[in-house]
Amino acid sequence: MEKTYQSRCVEENTPRIEELITLRQKQATLLGYPTHAAFVLEQKMAKSPENVEKFLTDLSSKLQVLWKREKETMLGLKEAESKEFGFDFDGSLAKEDFWYYVSEVEKNNYSVDKEKLKEYFPLETVTSGMLEIYQRLLGLKFTKLEGGEVWHDDVSQYQVDDKATGENIGYFFMDMHPRDGKYGHAAMWGLQPGSLDRFGNRQKAVATMVCNFPKSTSEKPALLEHRQVQTFFHEFGHVMHGICSRTNISTFYGTATEGDFVEAPSQMLENWVWEEESLKLMSGHFKDGSPIPTDLLKNLVASKSANEGGKSLRQMFFATYDFMVHTRGEADTVKLAKELYKELLGMERIEGTNIGANLGHLIGYDAGYYGYMWSLVFSQDMFDTRFAKEGILNPETGMDYRNMILRPGGSQDGSELLKNFLGREPNQEAFLKSKGLEL
Repeated sequence: MEKTYQSRCVEENTPRIEELITLRQKQATLLGYPTHAAFVLEQKMAKSPENVEKFLTDLSSKLQVLWKREKETMLGLKEAESKEFGFDFDGSLAKEDFWYYVSEVEKNNYSVDKEKLKEYFPLETVTSGMLEIYQRLLGLKFTKLEGGEVWHDDVSQYQVDDKATGENIGYFFMDMHPRDGKYGHAAMWGLQPGSLDRFGNRQKAVATMVCNFPKSTSEKPALLEHRQVQTFFHEFGHVMHGICSRTNISTFYGTATEGDFVEAPSQMLENWVWEEESLKLMSGHFKDGSPIPTDLLKNLVASKSANEGGKSLRQMFFATYDFMVHTRGEADTVKLAKELYKELLGMERIEGTNIGANLGHLIGYDAGYYGYMWSLVFSQDMFDTRFAKEGILNPETGMDYRNMILRPGGSQDGSELLKNFLGREPNQEAFLKSKGLEL
């Protein structure tokens, strides 16, 4: 199954991606840049390929320390299963083993019953609690509007007012359930920037959030997995970025930040789905509203650090691969993936597969995939430095976040926004600590 999945479009897309890499290099040369990466990174937080390379190399080496311990645990499980089920154990972990043993480690070491946990996350309860948290944190008031103009009966519309002044600053739509022809993942789109119009008047900010969560029926409530709660909280963070921004020019409005910063504000807010105080506000058993049992809650919170070395290194593989193919004039994408995977994770790629043929981010993120981990580092710094110390529901800290991180949109560099909010230059300490690494 893993080989079949990783073999998608290999014959069709391998020559295409390799031609694209060559053409991107040709474009960069014509524009006076040494590489395509140098061309695109000029307008990112990282600014240069040298800074990205240092980030990837340094962080990968630190994560490998964590992965080494995790890999030994997985190998122990595999060896025990080889004796139980009678297959040969060669002392290695294959690529197709990875997600299986990730799941086994979580099940054996953290006792998180994901199906049981779902019973405490009915969609209506999660939605109500999440909206309350965001209102309290950002000094806003949400009012659900009835009879508004929407594109489907499932879509709801909300008005957003500033709690202190009563000013109406915008609106957002929530399109939560799947249907034929609808976008299949979770995302936020800005429908109208709250910037100045051509007459100098400020427009109302309008944003929409699209998800594909189950819909309640008379027989069965809509229950969310914890990872879906995390996605929900993340995407709504982007909605708030699109509502709370106050730039004058639409080019710099809301989420129109540098590509390697845009995820940081919402990644920071994901921390709320791992904290007991906030989890209690957006959970309750679908039958009687009873809270998540203490032992299940503690195991859930503890499981946040499970397999983080391996999962993070997997992201570093994608990021490094993307970076390497865009700092070369040409690339053997199959050979490069094989060598890099072995170097970073100590595992072999499956023969006949090519990540270069089915990693869609190579097209739209070209030399920018590192931004996922880059922004995650800064998001953890923001959370630990301010919210973890001052209170995750502290309205004063929340207003600083609204005014210093969300309000400027892309009108200031991400590094300046971080420096203003943190009161210092950002660093990796909080991120490494969150992964269980010694500083």
